[in-house]
Amino acid sequence: MMNHFDGWGWGMQAGAKPATAPERLARYEKTLVARLEIVRVLKGAVEPLYTSLSDEQKKTADELLMGPMGIM
Repeated sequence: MMNHFDGWGWGMQAGAKPATAPERLARYEKTLVARLEIVRVLKGAVEPLYTSLSDEQKKTADELLMGPMGIM
């Protein structure tokens, strides 16, 4: 059984015919492009906020955003 969340078959309907390698790569590329756009939007929002923080607040933000449950 194909793993539907492995980046290759991600998003396939149950019982759907497996896509060809080029189709799977195109779907994977589309997913990565969408994720990159989300990162760019997030970065655009975080950078001005981060620069306005005090050093102590930046330290806390770094710990929250870079920790095991953070976004990075």
